[in-house]
Amino acid sequence: MLSTDSLYSPLDFWGGIMRVIFMALCSTLIFANALYAEKHTYLFKEDLVLLEEGDSSVPYSPCSTFKIPLSLIGLDAGILKDAKTPQWKFKEKYLDGFTFILDRWRQDHNPSMWLKNSCVWYSQKLTKKLGEESFQFYVSRLNYGNEDLSGDQEKNNGLTHCWLSSSLKISVSDQVNFLEDLYNEGLALSDFSQKVTKEMLFLEPLNEEWDLYGKTGGGHLLDEDGYHEMGWFVGWAQNKNRHIIFAYHIKDEEKQLSYPSIRAKEAVKACLLDLIH
Repeated sequence: MLSTDSLYSPLDFWGGIMRVIFMALCSTLIFANALYAEKHTYLFKEDLVLLEEGDSSVPYSPCSTFKIPLSLIGLDAGILKDAKTPQWKFKEKYLDGFTFILDRWRQDHNPSMWLKNSCVWYSQKLTKKLGEESFQFYVSRLNYGNEDLSGDQEKNNGLTHCWLSSSLKISVSDQVNFLEDLYNEGLALSDFSQKVTKEMLFLEPLNEEWDLYGKTGGGHLLDEDGYHEMGWFVGWAQNKNRHIIFAYHIKDEEKQLSYPSIRAKEAVKACLLDLIH
């Protein structure tokens, strides 16, 4: 296996060659996906940027990736106690007005289940308990995206909807910067909130040495080209000595058979497996 230094040193010819190969492999994957009318924007970073595609400064709705800062906020504010507490009982009325519902949301949830199932009603109950003033305080304290919690225009729903294809937006590069601070437990919140959130973001082993942490998110956007489905996968991979932070966004130019967030996750895993070997 190549050393970390061989990936970074501009003086190391072979390290540079290997990095080009890694980029080519991932670019091949992206090109194949592009045949299905998708726009990919991504950033992979260790000490330096390893891979980058598209304009990583363009902001998008965070959708369910916003559960990461919500977890931090809930734990720091004391509304969430730990990974298993509180467990809030499901009520059918929590889904009133939803245009998209997953069956797995129709059950009681604790914080770990909330993140695993990407349960929207749990997020909304959390922000209601937090209140508008505290919500804005925490989002500003985290310097998260554009910090716009106003929600849909003329609907006064920012407290429960601002992150759901609405007013709050964050770019790929800002996602990476935020996650890097979280990984290093350098956010202006309690150490406890950062440790517990990081633990809850564990997803699966990538191989015998590396583990994958992260969160998907999906929604839509309306631009000059019309209505588009979009999806995120953000997080990091780590082993005992290294970690790679990533944020990957897909905007569908045409209707697809699968969710863009799922495709983003698969693309990330393929690129990571190239980068770590």
